[in-house]
Amino acid sequence: MAGRPGWPVLLLCHGYFKSVAEPFGLACELNRLGYQVLLIDFRACGLSDGRFTTLGYREVLDLLGAVDYLRARLGDLPIGVLGISMGAVAAIMAAAECSHIKAMVVDSAYADLESALGKKLADYLRLPFLVPLGWVSIRLGEWISQGNVAAVRAVDYAGRLAPRPLLIIYGERDDYLPSGHPRRLFDAANEPKELWLAPGSGHAMARLDHPREYVQRVQAFFGRHLLSA
Repeated sequence: MAGRPGWPVLLLCHGYFKSVAEPFGLACELNRLGYQVLLIDFRACGLSDGRFTTLGYREVLDLLGAVDYLRARLGDLPIGVLGISMGAVAAIMAAAECSHIKAMVVDSAYADLESALGKKLADYLRLPFLVPLGWVSIRLGEWISQGNVAAVRAVDYAGRLAPRPLLIIYGERDDYLPSGHPRRLFDAANEPKELWLAPGSGHAMARLDHPREYVQRVQAFFGRHLLSA
């Protein structure tokens, strides 16, 4: 979406098995404010090719490819990234490797994928003896998709983002992730950093439960850190 000439570019990244439809409404709001916006479908999602998702491991490459595309098309305009859930994890891990990403908003990122999957297995497989079988299926999925669950650790990359600014968003009632993930990620990051716990919201639901405040916070954050870049 073309914005005002010379304005920063925002790259919006969806969550697990979603598509550009997930952040599309937000993209339109930010574009109306003047930002240039690019939405991408990660591999095996939406209209993108591919058979398997890797929950952030290889999606980092998709995001870095999108940054290269933007730079080839638009030059050195400041780039901000907003990611949701899996997209937030990919944003953190990609930004740690890419200095062209100048500011990040990460919504409902899992601090590490392994403990997040462990919680989901315990939630869904009520009988404890079934949990090891769940892990066997995950290991099989890793082998088929060429993924690596243990390597998807946003918490290990967050400290490498500074001095670039980071806005971390979680739903106050996110029961999808282990309860310690917001604090772990926030503590791992260095200043400048901000944390918003959206009242009453579940996983990746803050933008729907608090649409006006969500856009205001995101716009104010990118305005402070990108418009003056």
